[in-house]
Amino acid sequence: MNIFVSIPKSGRIIYAVIKSNSSISYSQLLEKTNIPKRTLSYALSKLKEKGLIIEMPNFFDMRNKKYVAQ
Repeated sequence: MNIFVSIPKSGRIIYAVIKSNSSISYSQLLEKTNIPKRTLSYALSKLKEKGLIIEMPNFFDMRNKKYVAQ
């Protein structure tokens, strides 16, 4: 079964952006995708739930997290 069937279109766009970068922050995702914050947060939670991305600490700025595609 295709795992992307249950992922919203915004989630597929976000996943493509994350995959094309080695790691990316939330603010960078907002800037690159122009997706509203609420939609971005929802899509990230769905991608994490499905195991497509992982959330990592940003060692340069511990207030922010980085996202990496699996």
